Amino acid sequence: MNVQKSRVVFATTLKTKILPLFYQTCFQANLSESQYLTLQLLVLLLQAHRNVCLSRLASLFPQPIKYESRLRNIQRFLYLPHLSVKLLWFPLVKHMVKHQFRAHRMNRA
Repeated sequence: MNVQKSRVVFATTLKTKILPLFYQTCFQANLSESQYLTLQLLVLLLQAHRNVCLSRLASLFPQPIKYESRLRNIQRFLYLPHLSVKLLWFPLVKHMVKHQFRAHRMNRA
C-alpha cells in the first residue's frame, strides 16, 4: 500500500467512531487538537495491529518525519501530564460506574 493510499485509509477510518462518544468529548475537553488527533491515531494503530511495542507503533505512525522523530514524538505524548489518571482517566471511570449503576438500580429495603 503506498503512502497516499494509507493516508486516505487513515482519514476515512478516523471519521468513523473509534471511541465512545463520552470518551471523545472528555478527550477533546482536556487535550489540544493535535494531542487528540495523536491519541486517535495511537488507538487506531493499537486496534488494527494489536501491538504495544513503541518502536512498532512509531514505524506505523502516519507522520511525514523520520522514524526517530516519530518515536520521540510518541514518547513525549505518552508522558504528557494531561494523560494522568487523575485528570483524564478518573472522570471516564466515574462516568462508566455511574451509568452502570443507573442502568441496574439496586434493590434497597
